[in-house]
Amino acid sequence: MVTLSHADEAAEETPLGPDLALLDAAISQMKEIDEALSQTVEMHFFTGMTIVEIAEAREVSTRTVDRDLKKARLLLAELLDS
Repeated sequence: MVTLSHADEAAEETPLGPDLALLDAAISQMKEIDEALSQTVEMHFFTGMTIVEIAEAREVSTRTVDRDLKKARLLLAELLDS
């Protein structure tokens, strides 16, 4: 289960530079688990959209986008460790 209480810690502990193929596979797995999270990751990290732009595109608050990015980082860390 992904919780926000450990999201910041996991994001800090995750090493940078994972193999691109592994990252792609993890994002694909994330999409199966939570499509909104994977879309948020793709919008922010691959298209360079800001949190405000993502919030407007998804019609949610910026706080929701921020929380989703934290959850996504934690989930990606878990998927990359498995």
